[in-house]
Amino acid sequence: MALSILQNHHVRGRLALFVGADLPLALSGVPSRRELASTLAMKHGLEAHLSLAQVATRLAPGGYRFAIIDEVNHAFDTSGLSPQPIHYHIARLSAPWTITTAYDDLLSQAFHTVRPDWSSSNHLVRGNGLSFRNPRQPTLLQLYGLVGQPDTLVLTEDDHFELLSNPEKIPLLERVRNVFEEYAVLFVGFELSDPDFRLLWSQMLSRMGHFMVGAWVIASRVKGDEAQVWADRQVRLIEAEPLEVLEMLEGIRPLVLPSPRPVEEANLPDNRVLQPMADLKEETRPVSTEVEPVVPQSMTTSYSSSMPPPNATQPKKLLALVMIFTLPIVLLVATFATATVILPARTNLVLVFGAALIATVLLIVAVLSTAGVLAPEQTKELISKIINILPKLGGNSKGNSDDSQ
Repeated sequence: MALSILQNHHVRGRLALFVGADLPLALSGVPSRRELASTLAMKHGLEAHLSLAQVATRLAPGGYRFAIIDEVNHAFDTSGLSPQPIHYHIARLSAPWTITTAYDDLLSQAFHTVRPDWSSSNHLVRGNGLSFRNPRQPTLLQLYGLVGQPDTLVLTEDDHFELLSNPEKIPLLERVRNVFEEYAVLFVGFELSDPDFRLLWSQMLSRMGHFMVGAWVIASRVKGDEAQVWADRQVRLIEAEPLEVLEMLEGIRPLVLPSPRPVEEANLPDNRVLQPMADLKEETRPVSTEVEPVVPQSMTTSYSSSMPPPNATQPKKLLALVMIFTLPIVLLVATFATATVILPARTNLVLVFGAALIATVLLIVAVLSTAGVLAPEQTKELISKIINILPKLGGNSKGNSDDSQ
């Protein structure tokens, strides 16, 4: 169920990825936040249990960040290092938005490899870059900054606490808020028990508002009480390995996973956390089981990453365009004829034309929804707004009628 929903969002161009920096070294090619924190704590004689933000705070006394920036630059130096399979899987998905808290540039390298035409202006590190991105290509947003640009790095606890007030980050955060409202969000590469992720959630994600379309997080070895926490946050758990889920979404693995280990499900509310992957038995479509080391042929065709493939929707969109131009003319002409010829002279023309205008807008919304231009949630929102206008129109019309009498 979960994977079919996510794949449906992906096919429709309505899935965004939020990629964390907690993937292990063996999977990402660079140390995770926890691995780096442990290494630095041992090197500098600090407590072993400290998170990376806590270690960075202790290595930056008085706000002097030179020591910790030097350590981070060394740890995430990708000279001579190629992106790993997980980076290519993420890039091949070509989600309209990929937001990451990683410091390295491996995802950017993967995007350039998978999509040779990918514009560097769609790699956002600073807020002023939003004006130059190409909306028809996938966008990579590095929220915590990029190695090599030390002033963009979010490292210490103070950096996290001041994230919402950082002038360089505010435009990026506003864009993240919009993504949460407009897209289904899949969290990948986050260790839910890590203090830094809890800090990220408390200082930013919890203030982004509700996930309007839905949110899922890929995690393994989750305890029942932790699952309850994410259920309360309206984030659904998928117990699996990241590579497995990404391969399924990419279409090179069937949408079925082997049975995971038993999960503590005590006190979990119904319909709040999705069932373990063993219960996600469903019909699978034929897919290729081979993973090409280079870009698949299907990815060399360039089309808007925020829309479904053009061949699937082009006829519908053309028909919708024709109907959008003809419907208002036909309805308004018919309304004018009805109001001036058929209806009595005392009929309130404002009410008649208002009703015709609302009917026209409703028909246009229906056409756009049928053609796939509007997502279901956008259609519902527009119809709700139109319905809310009706009482006001009726009240104004009544007032005008009373005045005329």
